[in-house]
Amino acid sequence: MPALRRAAALIACLGIPCALPASAQWPLHFESLPVGPALAHVNGLVFAPDGTALLLEKPGLVRVMRDGVLQSAPLVDLRDEVNNDWDRGLLGLALQPGFVPNGTDSAWAYLLYTVAPVFGQDSAYNQNQQYSFSRLTRYRVVTQGSDWVVDAGSRQILLGHQLADGSVPDGIASLHNSHSNGSLWFGSDGTLLIATGDGAHYDLTDTGGFDNPGFDDWLHPQTGKLGPTPALQDSGAFRSQDLRSLAGKILRVDPTTGLGLPSNPFWDGNAAGLPSRVWALGLRNPFRGTPLPGSGSSDPSAGDPGLAIVGDVGWNVWEELDFVRRGDNFGWPCREGFATLGSYQAFQPPNPAFPICSTTPAGTLRDPLLAWHHTNAGALAPAGLHFDADGNPLNGFAGNCAIGGAFPGPGAYPSAYAGRLFFGDYTRKFIRTLAFDAVSGLAQGVYDFGTTSAGVVDLETHPLTGEVWYVELAGQSAQVRRIRYGANLTPIALASVTPSSGPLPLQIACDGSASFDTDQDPLSYAWDFGDGSPLATTPLAAHTYANAGAYAVRLDVTDTLGATGSWTQMVYAGNAPPQIAISSPLQGTLFEAPLVLTLTGSALDPEDGPLALNWSIDLLHGDHLHPGVFTSSDAQPNFTIDSHGEPGESYAYRVRLSATDSQGLAQSASAWLYPSANLLDPSGTMQPITRVQQLSPPVAQGLGNKDPEVFRDLIEPAVGSTANDKQFDSAHGGDQGQDDWVGLAAYVALDRESAFVGLRFQEGRHYADGGWFEALWVEVRENGEWRKAENLRITPDYPFALAQQSGFDGVGYQTYELWFDPLHGDAIRLRGTPGGSTGYVSCAELRARLLSPLPDPGKHRDISAAATIVAHIFGLTPPNPTGSGSKDPETIRNGTRPQLGSTSALAQYDTQHLPKWSGADWIGYTWSAPRLLSRLEYLEGLTFTSGGGWNSLRVETQDGNGIWTLLLGAVAQPGLPPQVGPHYESVSFEFAPRFAHGIRLNGDPHGSLNYISVGELRAFEVQQPAPCAAASYGAGSGAAALQLSALSDTALGLPIGLQVSGAGGAGPGLLLTGSAQASLALLGVTLLVDPAGWVALPLSFDASGRAQAFGQLGGDPLLAGSKLYFQAARFGAAFPGSVELSNGLALTLCGW
Repeated sequence: MPALRRAAALIACLGIPCALPASAQWPLHFESLPVGPALAHVNGLVFAPDGTALLLEKPGLVRVMRDGVLQSAPLVDLRDEVNNDWDRGLLGLALQPGFVPNGTDSAWAYLLYTVAPVFGQDSAYNQNQQYSFSRLTRYRVVTQGSDWVVDAGSRQILLGHQLADGSVPDGIASLHNSHSNGSLWFGSDGTLLIATGDGAHYDLTDTGGFDNPGFDDWLHPQTGKLGPTPALQDSGAFRSQDLRSLAGKILRVDPTTGLGLPSNPFWDGNAAGLPSRVWALGLRNPFRGTPLPGSGSSDPSAGDPGLAIVGDVGWNVWEELDFVRRGDNFGWPCREGFATLGSYQAFQPPNPAFPICSTTPAGTLRDPLLAWHHTNAGALAPAGLHFDADGNPLNGFAGNCAIGGAFPGPGAYPSAYAGRLFFGDYTRKFIRTLAFDAVSGLAQGVYDFGTTSAGVVDLETHPLTGEVWYVELAGQSAQVRRIRYGANLTPIALASVTPSSGPLPLQIACDGSASFDTDQDPLSYAWDFGDGSPLATTPLAAHTYANAGAYAVRLDVTDTLGATGSWTQMVYAGNAPPQIAISSPLQGTLFEAPLVLTLTGSALDPEDGPLALNWSIDLLHGDHLHPGVFTSSDAQPNFTIDSHGEPGESYAYRVRLSATDSQGLAQSASAWLYPSANLLDPSGTMQPITRVQQLSPPVAQGLGNKDPEVFRDLIEPAVGSTANDKQFDSAHGGDQGQDDWVGLAAYVALDRESAFVGLRFQEGRHYADGGWFEALWVEVRENGEWRKAENLRITPDYPFALAQQSGFDGVGYQTYELWFDPLHGDAIRLRGTPGGSTGYVSCAELRARLLSPLPDPGKHRDISAAATIVAHIFGLTPPNPTGSGSKDPETIRNGTRPQLGSTSALAQYDTQHLPKWSGADWIGYTWSAPRLLSRLEYLEGLTFTSGGGWNSLRVETQDGNGIWTLLLGAVAQPGLPPQVGPHYESVSFEFAPRFAHGIRLNGDPHGSLNYISVGELRAFEVQQPAPCAAASYGAGSGAAALQLSALSDTALGLPIGLQVSGAGGAGPGLLLTGSAQASLALLGVTLLVDPAGWVALPLSFDASGRAQAFGQLGGDPLLAGSKLYFQAARFGAAFPGSVELSNGLALTLCGW
């Protein structure tokens, strides 16, 4: 019965805007209830002793909320002072112990925030985000009437004093746009503890030297001021290990002065000294932390403010919960999680000016209390501690953004939760609980608890009820929620009101029928229309507004035990919404960073006319959103788009334009921008799916190709083509009714951080009875559920108006690009109402656009596309296949890889031929220049007793003279496919890299018709990362400037090939190689290899002025990291005036 009740509620949700109720995602008798309205930019929550909630808005406001009702005026407004750029902003707040808002020493509020570059100017000249720092201030709070506000005259800066010259000796460094500061809390002894980030780059291995304008040895040309941060802190992430910096630490200070304490572990005898304020170090981004209740001394001189747990947000791999004690060092950037970080460990300059990984660390090195991996759930450490809410063992979890938590108060929850830490992960939207030993600091168990509807950014304990409250943030919209435990759960109010605005008299229809009670109790309904009219008490209600105004429509649903759930929506009578349009950028704009983007748009209100524009930009990085990385109220602001994260990581930007009319009715529009480098086409590993496959028979009945593989074959006929076989149409006698679709479903797992963002759709042929859409939309499937894509833009415009006219048949084979907001999933389809008298659609090509991290480049580079296809059949008459497979040899490298067992003939190229021939068959690739080949991948096509398979098979390579020879040592993995077996078997051939002009499969075909089949054939060469590739330096000189280049990447123990071009003709020459470069002018030329110890090898230039040299590199691993330098020379008859030299080529030796 409970399952039926929930199912009914979910079915009802399909017709109206609603969300899965949060209470369905928590342990038995727990629920998550919203408190107060949704707010913008809230990222933190702090309680006063009386239960009043203070809410931190990242741009610099603190809001006061009592019993879910907001105070109209903010407690404080620091927006002119706060640098709200990207992840910076107002992030930390604490209240004086025993806080009373009476303007006395019991009324202090402490605020931690990043400071705008110039007071009153947020990022005015700081577009590269270098010129900033974090500041700690405090204000006394006073009561004015019923409102709490700060006494501006009481302001006191504790950390971050900016001197007249612009420098800030006691600031918290913030040299990049994230991990600047975090939580504040008071110790048991009344001292103030402060969590600070390292202020370094996340987009590279930051060892310093990237951010000159941010340091006090740099004079800004516009302001004449120095950078704020002491130059000795120009050490990037190593600031976390440096006691001369306040960044990457837990600080402990006197709350009256901001100075250090003699009882701190690194006290240096000077209270104003930076080391004297450090309590713990080695942290990257300890955004949220909390003290352990009941721990610590009341005596500040004892040096025991109590224990604490912080969530340290990780870099590429690990998230941490850290158990903080006196003098602890958590290892960043030399360690993350329980592992070392190779990129920082490798930084070993001579005589470093700051602590590095080989330096004896300050304090006591500590492992995390708990660490979880970004992608590998099974890597949770310590291992074996993950359980579900009932204590059953689980296999771990993953996440990307640790949020340190809260301890529930006594009696708030069952005794099993006593002493457990409630913590979260912003990106994975979970809350879990952690049991641990408070003496040893060792984890004992981590238990699943709940899934949130948005990312958690803070968890706090209510001082009166002991409940855990949290803030969840979706984009720029935040909601405060509380976790309640009780025998009777609160009903869930779900409703819709339409329309929400319009002219008078405004008639609205209200539907609350989707509301339900988790305990299955009957519900009573009460609609309050906000205009003083009588309540309506039925699930469905109607109301008419005669007077203009903004009205809050509220639905209360109450169960038989008196628990009430509420839902509210604003209705604007006598008012039409503003019309918002973004002119630039358009939805689906592609970019290559860096790019200066000019935002243009309009907001026109029917009643008020043009409205002020409010722009904001959100950053999607992997699977999490950075809201509000840019905001502006300018009409046409500029924003600089930079690449984000590590190379290859997925990211995108969302531009939002909003406006509000005089009655408070707001509207917005948005457009997504995608980096072209991260836009992949996964269609080759996605199965074509169609509505027809659900009909009987499951095959199209029209004139088009019956095989849906045709719409992912990369063949796009010209507009207006009359070809039937190049397209799929869904003609089926109208059996699909008004619902038809074509799509693609992944059978190779997509990256979990990927999202569908677009489709390329070439329609097929149009007939009088169908072949087009009258209406269409895009859907993406996730966890078995199809969801409609939002904000769809189609270019060029689809002719919907014409498509709905009787007799329309239009022009076939038109191509459309469809762009929409990102949606995660494993399948995508184009769905809609079919057109024509019978009603069906057509599709010649359908390609998915996937925003995704770039795959690891690995050791092999695919060079198939740069090759010429060669095959035995090309020499026959006719020179093409006569069987049922694709006739286009490009099929073997079009990226289409059907699933094992597929029966599609279109997805493979076979060499079946009439007249039949006897003997061997072969197919492969050649290149004009030699390539260092390293791998061959072969996907067989259809195999029958008549042919398609092999009796014998070998790999051959071609030399520069066109001679093919057996490639010795080529091993088939996992082995050669059977002669007749499952279709589309795959095999790869691994072999020792060798230079060749071509590679092919050759052997004896199987079957009575003597032919082979190829679904896909991919050839690869050696690939090395950039530091290990050859790099040109210097310029050629002499009678002609030669061009020297590497034929391929190479490595220790592998062949090496170099090519020289640009010579004046045939003649002798030399290849100079040595272990050091030079720039030595001699006889009118420049030597680029140090003559001391160089080796000269003979070269022979041909008539075209080209020469090649081949050799073998030594395999001694001790040579890794060393360099070889090369320069080529050609000698003419009139020495030395005829000497021609090349550029230099530097090769860093690496393993492979």
